[in-house]
Amino acid sequence: MADGIAALPVDEADKAVAIAISVDPDEDTPASVRTFLRRNRATEELHYLVAPRATLAPIWRRFQILSSYESGDDEVHSAPVRIYDPDGVWVSSLHAGADLTAANLAHDLRTALGRGREPK
Repeated sequence: MADGIAALPVDEADKAVAIAISVDPDEDTPASVRTFLRRNRATEELHYLVAPRATLAPIWRRFQILSSYESGDDEVHSAPVRIYDPDGVWVSSLHAGADLTAANLAHDLRTALGRGREPK
């Protein structure tokens, strides 16, 4: 993801924000997330939302995320990279191991950034 954002011109890259939302709040503690981000060299590139299940449940519903809690299996949960335009409209999804490449991410981010409404 960092490579895809880095492929954008600086003025566009500055508008892109990468956010991960925990799908397993029992396992995703602040300490485990810090370790994950350090291990993947993403401490500056990725914001990671961790919170209690009661806080995350409405977010999961809003963004149509299947959590490990809801599936009943730590290994079964939503994992795509979803791209939203500046107005919060879902523009595309990319999937690790299938179509998530730096080039595809940069393309879809540029498309999303160009979709924002003009100021009134």
